[in-house]
Amino acid sequence: MSLFSNIFSFAKPVIGFLTGNTLGSQITRTVLTGLALRKLSQSDQRENNFESSIQEEEPDFGVRVQASADPSTKIPVVYGTAFLGGKIVDVRMTDNNQTMWYCLALCEVTGVKLSDSAQSVITFKDIYYNNSRIVFQSDGHTVDNLVDVNGKVDESLKGLVEIYAFKDGSTNPTNVEDFATQTANAYDLFPTWTSNHRMHKLAFILVKLKYNKEKNNSGLGNIVCKLENSMTLPGDCLNDLMTSDRYGANIATADIKQS
Repeated sequence: MSLFSNIFSFAKPVIGFLTGNTLGSQITRTVLTGLALRKLSQSDQRENNFESSIQEEEPDFGVRVQASADPSTKIPVVYGTAFLGGKIVDVRMTDNNQTMWYCLALCEVTGVKLSDSAQSVITFKDIYYNNSRIVFQSDGHTVDNLVDVNGKVDESLKGLVEIYAFKDGSTNPTNVEDFATQTANAYDLFPTWTSNHRMHKLAFILVKLKYNKEKNNSGLGNIVCKLENSMTLPGDCLNDLMTSDRYGANIATADIKQS
């Protein structure tokens, strides 16, 4: 017997009373209406709970991540050694929401050193993930394990994260010190990129994350790169800032008095 049949059977013996205009009949109608609504609400809740339990058994289709662009973001200039977290400049999701790609711009590539006329070079010394140093596999870009400040090794991200380093635009891949160098151009790695995505005069990294719910790998962790610029002398740095037309004052060399 249905819920409505139960309610109707209960109400039938007093149908005349319920249709009356007395205070008692009005109160009774109110009580019965509330009872019916409560029963319906409980039934609906049980149905929702049942549907929720079914939904929990559905396959895991990954995670949806939304990233907003920040037009005010500035890319830093580094002289000597610095630790940089980078600025997200592009994000793509592939493999049915199972793989996420990030591009993080780290710093500007500086110019020629005044002291020896050599081009300054950015070197990747280390990369840290959630405050632990990354140890890469033999390919130089796939994470093998993480080592924290106490030397504890964590292999939870083994094979799930890949990081590709570039020291000067998309066609200049480089290695993290003590690890192998991958040789692919950035636009051959990052989904939807073409040769027009040059990342001109920028040091940056590409990060590939494979979604894994059990290992809590569902989003970009805190990444920090230890970089070293070969331009370190104060005169070189000051001259570079004064003369650069990308990030400096764009002062003509002829207008700078040297002594």
